[in-house]
Amino acid sequence: MTSSDADQVILSDPRQIRALVHPARLVVVNALYGQNRQLTATEAARLAGISPSAMSYHLRALERAGIAKRAAASGDGRERPWVRAASELSVRLSEGQSYAAIAATGALLEVSMSQDRAGLVAAMERRDSPERRLPLDEATVYRRESLVVTLDEARQLNQRIGDLLAPYAADSRESPPESAAMLSVIVSFIPDDSA
Repeated sequence: MTSSDADQVILSDPRQIRALVHPARLVVVNALYGQNRQLTATEAARLAGISPSAMSYHLRALERAGIAKRAAASGDGRERPWVRAASELSVRLSEGQSYAAIAATGALLEVSMSQDRAGLVAAMERRDSPERRLPLDEATVYRRESLVVTLDEARQLNQRIGDLLAPYAADSRESPPESAAMLSVIVSFIPDDSA
């Protein structure tokens, strides 16, 4: 099932979740949702490194899943850009969710984490190459902490992290400093039952 309102698209149906399980689609979804960008099929194709015709297919799949939509037509007759369907996108599995939904979510996590890992490795490799280095490569970090918390404390921590990041979100910064660039922040809360 896909539910949507003006602010949020929530995916729980395996078919809708599988619509995200493609590296090119995730690149576009990250640009639409994470950066609040509008992209033509040609721009999205360039961003994902695929052909415009292949990207058109992927954009239509995202549209069918309720994740992306066409922007309002402009008067100049150019290609209509694609925009996010809401301001937030999430996958939420409920108790007793089907195996298909769990498998689709696992596949989505695998593709997403693979892209995150590739970005982390690329930033670390660029550090040794001054001509390729990006300014934010110096801020690249992978951090793992073991915390002892209650459920309420974990919820509070998640809220505090969200509050800390909110002022820097791409869609909330109207006039960032000229030296600012995009930085992806990935936060995971994973219970550790090994203790």
